[in-house]
Amino acid sequence: MTNAQRILTVLSGHLDHPVELTLFGRAALALGFPEAPEIVERSLDVDVIIPVHQVAEIEADSQFWEALDRANRELAGEGLYLTHLFEATQIALTAGWVEQREPIQVIATERLRLFRPGIADLILTKMMRGADEDDLADIRFLVAQPEFQADALVRAIEEVRLPDVPEIRELFAESRDIVLDLIDRPGE
Repeated sequence: MTNAQRILTVLSGHLDHPVELTLFGRAALALGFPEAPEIVERSLDVDVIIPVHQVAEIEADSQFWEALDRANRELAGEGLYLTHLFEATQIALTAGWVEQREPIQVIATERLRLFRPGIADLILTKMMRGADEDDLADIRFLVAQPEFQADALVRAIEEVRLPDVPEIRELFAESRDIVLDLIDRPGE
C-alpha cells in the first residue's frame, strides 16, 4: 500500500458521507498511473485541488474537516498527513481542467470519489515550483506516458491561468523552456 493509499483509506474511514477529491502532486502520480516510480509512492502527504464550484460545499462540510483532523492525528506517528487543500485559483491550471480530470480507481474507499487532473494540467502544477529536480523528474515521467500529447501541453502552457503571485509566475516562467525542451514540439 502506498502512503497516499494509507492516508486516503484512513480519511475515508472517518467520513460519514461521500466526498469528491481531486489529487495532485505525487499522490496523483502514485495512484493515477500504474507504473509510477517507487519514489512517488513514498511521498508523505496528499495534496488536493478544490474546484471553484466545490469550495463553498467543502468549506461548510464540518464533518469532512473533523474527519480530516482525526485522520491526520491518527497518521501523525507515521509522519503521514493531508493538510494541503488548495482552491483551483491558487494552482496553475487551464480553464477546462475540471472536465479533463481522470478518475482514480486504484483504491477502493467507501466514501471517497477520487480524481486527478489530466496530464497537461498535472505538468502545469509541477511547473509552479520552477526548476525543482523532483518536479522535473515527475514531469519526465508524465511526458513518457502513452496518453501524453505534446501539442496539448504546448496549448496548456499558452493558456495557463496562473495565481496572481509574483513568485509563482517567476518560477513557472523559469520552468517553461526546460519543460518545452523535454517534449517534441509539433511543427518544429
